[in-house]
Amino acid sequence: MTLESPPFCPHCEEPLSPNVGYCPRCGKDVLTRPEPPAPAPVPEPILFEEAVDEAPDAVGTDPAETSRWRRTAVIAVSAVAALAVAGTAWGVLRGDTDEDYWTTRLAQPAGVTARPELAWTWTGESAVQMVVSAGSTTYVATTEAVHALDPEGREDWSTDLSGAAYLMAPAGADYLLVLGFQSGEVTALDPHDGAELWTRPGDDVDDAGDRVVLLADGTAHVIDARSGRERWSTAATTGVATGPDAVYVVDDDRLRRLDLDDGDEVWSAPVDEASSSSGFNAITVADGFVVTAGTHEARAFDSDSGAPRWTADIDVAAEAYGPPVGQASRSTVFVWGEEPRRAVIYDARGRIGSVPGDDPSGFYVLAVHGAGGDFLVTMDGTVYDDDLDEVGTSHPHLSAVSGDGVYDLTSDTVSFFAFDAIEPAWRLDLAHADPRYLEAGDGTVVVVSDDTVSLYR
Repeated sequence: MTLESPPFCPHCEEPLSPNVGYCPRCGKDVLTRPEPPAPAPVPEPILFEEAVDEAPDAVGTDPAETSRWRRTAVIAVSAVAALAVAGTAWGVLRGDTDEDYWTTRLAQPAGVTARPELAWTWTGESAVQMVVSAGSTTYVATTEAVHALDPEGREDWSTDLSGAAYLMAPAGADYLLVLGFQSGEVTALDPHDGAELWTRPGDDVDDAGDRVVLLADGTAHVIDARSGRERWSTAATTGVATGPDAVYVVDDDRLRRLDLDDGDEVWSAPVDEASSSSGFNAITVADGFVVTAGTHEARAFDSDSGAPRWTADIDVAAEAYGPPVGQASRSTVFVWGEEPRRAVIYDARGRIGSVPGDDPSGFYVLAVHGAGGDFLVTMDGTVYDDDLDEVGTSHPHLSAVSGDGVYDLTSDTVSFFAFDAIEPAWRLDLAHADPRYLEAGDGTVVVVSDDTVSLYR
């Protein structure tokens, strides 16, 4: 059943778009919801702008089919670049694994709230590609090797690995992942001594506890993170993502939820054709629902049953400036391309508001869960609270984000701002001019300049 929203908000008289659940101005519910339907094998849609082609299938089939992987490495590069600018690059440690799944996924490292001092400087023999601070260890990927540095900046170990483009150091995991876009391979290293655990072909990778989801040659492979032994695989021609105890793939214009342990299919549902721009379907998993976007629209589904929740029309041309969907908080997502230069925020029931995205170089929303609450940080340096109200000041030199605030980086200084602050808590002159980027560690700040890494604490 589709619930029609009124033309104006009954609370504040804001004009409303069709089929929205909440007013974008006051945030209040604009629908009179009927009583929930009686339990059924497939629940009714809650909000859906047009009827889906067919109901989701809840089946238990063997997923051992294969096809070509068409998701390009360019997409992975652009997503990583956006995250790195926002300060939560592909490999950042995701917080305490004793916390629940979503808190851990969205956690940011503790901020340096008092003015730090230079602790050490390390210089390598080749250009630094990426730095990850994981606990007391700093991992550095250069064009020739991966290095592990102790709290004093001394080298614990070094492993020759040409083309090491990006690192992942999952929270609490007993492995490092190294993705090399030029080599087309993913390598797992032992974080204690740098020994190679395994190397496999791969275009992209994500961690799932003691398992890794690896994408290669049109197939998603779920493998044991330490041994590299494959547990199961399935076709994933135009999209893949992980969620709590689940792997989501898009194949032949259908979104499929698969059990993380054995690959059994829980449900599948029809989705929009893959993006005519990138050739893939973007997938974002939130608490209770999953969203996928293609050429013309984004569709949301209940993560447990696959029941449709809502749709949003999108302009594929906007993909040149940012991903069509992404995480906005534990229970919300953003849709980019529905409105010009704005990210529309949805929860499981429908639209709840929007924020501007005016940076002409690109757009991305970073969801932050920290000590001060939940915040959205956009690539143009604007911070919003969980009511989508702008707080603090804008940050045109935004470089990294912590759980307590943001870091601004210029050619010779770094500053720290609490999320709601107008003035910086501190500003520091850097030991090396013209830094390339800044990495936020847990109570540390790491500044990278060509072949040099400097850590402040």
